[in-house]
Amino acid sequence: MERRAVTAADASAVGEPSRPARWAVRAAPTARVAAACLALVTSAPEPAAAAAPPMCQDIVVSPAYRRDRTVFCVHRGTPDARRVLAVSVNGGRTWRDAALTGLLRPAGVSGIALTLSVSPAFGTDRTLFVTTGSGTFLSTDLGQSFRLVDALTKPHTDGNPVPFVGRLSALPLGDTAPRLLLAYAGTQVPALIDPGDGSRRPATGVPGRGALQFVVRASATAPDGALAIVNEPDGPADHAVVYRCDGSLTCAVPSFAFPSGTRFALHSRVRLLPDGSLVAVLSKGGAADTVWRSTDGGATFAVWAPVARLLDAAERAGGDRPVVTLASTHGLPRRLYARVEVASPATRWRPGAPPASQLFRSDDGGATWRRIGYGRAMFQPGPHGNLPWAGDGQPGEIELAPDGRLLASGSADSVFTTWCSLDGGKRWYAGCPR
Repeated sequence: MERRAVTAADASAVGEPSRPARWAVRAAPTARVAAACLALVTSAPEPAAAAAPPMCQDIVVSPAYRRDRTVFCVHRGTPDARRVLAVSVNGGRTWRDAALTGLLRPAGVSGIALTLSVSPAFGTDRTLFVTTGSGTFLSTDLGQSFRLVDALTKPHTDGNPVPFVGRLSALPLGDTAPRLLLAYAGTQVPALIDPGDGSRRPATGVPGRGALQFVVRASATAPDGALAIVNEPDGPADHAVVYRCDGSLTCAVPSFAFPSGTRFALHSRVRLLPDGSLVAVLSKGGAADTVWRSTDGGATFAVWAPVARLLDAAERAGGDRPVVTLASTHGLPRRLYARVEVASPATRWRPGAPPASQLFRSDDGGATWRRIGYGRAMFQPGPHGNLPWAGDGQPGEIELAPDGRLLASGSADSVFTTWCSLDGGKRWYAGCPR
């Protein structure tokens, strides 16, 4: 079996990459097969390439990656699309599905979902959380076994509940040791949970609205300063509003209101970047993405102009508003990637339309961007580009590890996998070759 990289001679913003060698598994000609058999008799065989990983719905890089090289992947593991957890302990070269012993799930559709949260102190406590329709469970052995933490904490949004290391403000005087806590966002039952003793403190969130997402820094003396995101009605539309929270996760102080029609949707996400800024990828007018940035802890947000220009250029040429996924890591604090995908029904493409998939890189914290790769849908004319996956307009996963490797989910030529680049996005492999 041959693993071949998807390559490009030039993937810059001003040049068109050459047509890549697409990754594929092909049958060798008869003569080559005979030669290979003879070689097996006369020499020791080379190690076989590792099996390619599944196509990840969610990719999480260990906070202690430089030491443990651990990466987690949530993917569709069964024909009924039930999500399972895969783990790699060698930077994405080989993967195994976790046993998930002790993890409970309800029958039927409600048993499909599975969300993953990893302790910010994973390097020492080895703790990860998996949330299903039966509650939130804790594992310290890479997902081989689980115990129930809280039966009321169930899937609501990605990145939920949020683990952080801090102190509960209501603890008795003298008990000041920081501990691993969970902030759970829910429209009805938000909570602050201590997985150590299983205690659950109901939280208000935004009075009368709960929370769609809590944003809490990984290490804090208390959840004071946390933010809650909700959607509030605004005439015929609604809009996302940011609230500030106190130590009990009561979030009654509005901080910032986004414009009408800019709302928190299913794939929306607010994340902290390595430089401490906040980035909100929100839905605008249905499926369109708008990207906002805050440099003052969430007091104000503004459209992130350099990223907006990338999306505007694609929209003007193609007629469809693209969706965007960002990747960053504390190991490379100035480097960012933006994966831009445009909806690709053949009838919507016209001359000058952008490639269905584009990948941009910034080395100055997002002030400037350059295109380092693209991939055209099969019906688009011109060079295919160096990105192996086909654009389908969906917000595909992309993650950056501290050693610079990129992991991106996608499908190409009926290959559904998680692709890996070891050179900053120029060449791609179905799984990391090393």
